[in-house]
Amino acid sequence: MPNLRKIVIYVLAFVVVLWAANWFGKRAKPAYAKWRLTQVLTKIEPWPATTNYSTHAWKQLTKAARVLQKTEPELAGSVLSEYLEKYAGQPAQLAVEHGKVFLLLRMVFDITDEHIESSASAGQRSGSGLDAIQSVTWPIRWYDGKPVLVSGYPSIPLFRQPVADEYNALRYRYKYRDLSKVKF
Repeated sequence: MPNLRKIVIYVLAFVVVLWAANWFGKRAKPAYAKWRLTQVLTKIEPWPATTNYSTHAWKQLTKAARVLQKTEPELAGSVLSEYLEKYAGQPAQLAVEHGKVFLLLRMVFDITDEHIESSASAGQRSGSGLDAIQSVTWPIRWYDGKPVLVSGYPSIPLFRQPVADEYNALRYRYKYRDLSKVKF
């Protein structure tokens, strides 16, 4: 019978370890996702004043877009807001970070001119602060899967609403972009 007792103890210990791992995993996952998204946001290269965005910059932006797509949507919106709030007391750096997040959102969502035309015909608007300039696809155009900047960083506000609201508006209106098809 000692072998049966050992088996029962081992099974109970295994169940406790599984329960503890599950409990810890549920609490650690959002913290890790938040940390991971914040890390990739800091590595995005700023939106330049010209249309010259390096291949390395596009790769970093695509990497950040992949991380954002894998993050729970509610958490993603709050992380984007918190990230920008860190720079509230530094207007010049806040503008740089706004540009990075703006490009990121245009990389994350599959916004094409066809989507814009169908939304416009249905009477919908993007909610973006740039409707007056061009379309919500601006400033990234896609040519055979390759992203191209069509404009340098503008001197106007990029968001007409809080970034979490912008993210949610895009999230409910457009699908995620298939980033496996992006070419450099």
